[in-house]
Amino acid sequence: MKLKICLLGLLCLFLRAHAQKTIEDRGLPIGATVPDLTITDITGYDSPSLPLHTLSDKLIILDFWATWCSACISHFPDLYALQRRHPKDLQIILVNSKKVRDRPENAIAFLEKRRKYYQFPCVLNDTVLNNLFPHKEIPHLVWIKDNKVQAITTAESVTEANIRKMLNGDSLRLAKKGEIAYDFQKPLFVAGNGGNAPGFIYHSFLTPYVEGLSGGFFFHQDDNGLISRITLPNCMKITAYRVANPAFAGFPDTRTLYRVKNPAEYSPDSTSSKNWRARNEFCYEASFAPRSKAAALQLMRNDLDHYFSLRFDTSRIDTLCFVLRRSPDGHLPVSSAGTKHETNMNDGTRVPVYFHHYSLGSILQELEVRYKMPFIDETGFEPNVDLTLPYLISNKEALARSFAKQGFSLTLEKRPVTFLVLSERTD
Repeated sequence: MKLKICLLGLLCLFLRAHAQKTIEDRGLPIGATVPDLTITDITGYDSPSLPLHTLSDKLIILDFWATWCSACISHFPDLYALQRRHPKDLQIILVNSKKVRDRPENAIAFLEKRRKYYQFPCVLNDTVLNNLFPHKEIPHLVWIKDNKVQAITTAESVTEANIRKMLNGDSLRLAKKGEIAYDFQKPLFVAGNGGNAPGFIYHSFLTPYVEGLSGGFFFHQDDNGLISRITLPNCMKITAYRVANPAFAGFPDTRTLYRVKNPAEYSPDSTSSKNWRARNEFCYEASFAPRSKAAALQLMRNDLDHYFSLRFDTSRIDTLCFVLRRSPDGHLPVSSAGTKHETNMNDGTRVPVYFHHYSLGSILQELEVRYKMPFIDETGFEPNVDLTLPYLISNKEALARSFAKQGFSLTLEKRPVTFLVLSERTD
């Protein structure tokens, strides 16, 4: 594989000549007439096929999803409540596209297991609807009424008030779900990939947050295993430093101390997350001659240090923690051979939370995120387990009782815990 290194100054001139192209430009836009389609590969419906025109008197909402998408399934209970309130006027149809790589039998099994909480028709292994309404991120919801595309939104727009306005024909302007076409195999912002850069701040380059651009981080590697590009679109400062310093990656937010002037810059504001991201996230990319990963990360650390002037260290501090131990005579819930690895923690239903074929360490990590304090495993127990915890998982007493019934004791105690400490450099 031959890789080209382009001069940043020339790229800036080149980018100005290319208009930003969104994913929706390749599919049906809002206001377009939907073709008369008959869907044949559908489950959870009272007929083996579904001609869309037979639902033309209803508001149709297509919800593109996957079994592995927690953001998708967490809003299913709310959607089902809306469906039950408007059975004659609303039809929500789940769409499990071929591109999400769910096998049809897995999607069917997933929905069957949750039938008593919600029931929707679901298109399986879809390609047709995905081609009509292309997208990069799920959940992705398409509103259709009177055979026309009325809106393309996120799940947050599907509310009782908006449903009623749409059904009544009232004036309703829903925020369009923004997505920008982006191929992470190619350089960010080159030839319109990811849209146009809003303005380079720093070499290699560093730009402000770009709404609609998917996050993550990517290393471009050649055939010899050498790195020639690092890309982090829409990334928090703390995430960038963890990528650049692999030794920091194992410290979750619950074990990170922010000894800085404005700690709010390092954790999202739940009341205005879009505004917070616009202020505190950025896009970074460095392109360079191929080098080892260690050398590439050193270059990235130098870039970050020049711009952000942050310092990271570790400190061992006596901290109040949850401590998990084995009960003296408790029967431990070891997973049976062949048990599928799954949990309903993100389903959004008011039922006990189960973890099937999970390690204790991974379960405690989930709990640590919920409680925002350390969970220490002193069981010495390595096999995977099948655990059931209360649906009110944030109730400490109920959580401890649940563990006690399954062969463990959970107590609050002080323990020395190693924290990652972030501070601002003054030199």
